[in-house]
Amino acid sequence: MENVNIKLELTIAQVNYILAALGARPFAEVKDLIEDIKKQGDAQLSTEPLAEAA
Repeated sequence: MENVNIKLELTIAQVNYILAALGARPFAEVKDLIEDIKKQGDAQLSTEPLAEAA
């Protein structure tokens, strides 16, 4: 069951809160998870139309 993906919808503030909480853990423990969150967030934000462009 560990390799099953799920999709969550979170605000940027919620993701930043999660990242801050992970930042309180030892880096070696959370490094991969932080990288995955950042990679997925960056990919989504780069495809989102900017409000200024509308």
